[in-house]
Amino acid sequence: MTSPDDKSFSWRQIGPLSELSRKKCRLMYSSDGRDADVCLFYVSGEFFAMDARCAHSGGPLCDGDIEEADVLQVFCPWHDYDFNLRTGKSSTGLQVNT
Repeated sequence: MTSPDDKSFSWRQIGPLSELSRKKCRLMYSSDGRDADVCLFYVSGEFFAMDARCAHSGGPLCDGDIEEADVLQVFCPWHDYDFNLRTGKSSTGLQVNT
């Protein structure tokens, strides 16, 4: 895990908890460009962050369905690939994690 003292990462404050917890997913735009955008998920009282684009074809994960079952996951709206919110892994055979 990284800390705010780690100079290889750029940290920024994105808002108060009361505001961020109102939506299940927020697209966080990066100044580094579209490929560095991040989805911030708030599911079952926890925050998760992952790449904003599906590793398969670049679909917008913030527009996907979120499942709150045994495994917390998001489904890509384009081809229904799933991604575990805790690990970023896909159970659909995709070898690249988000």
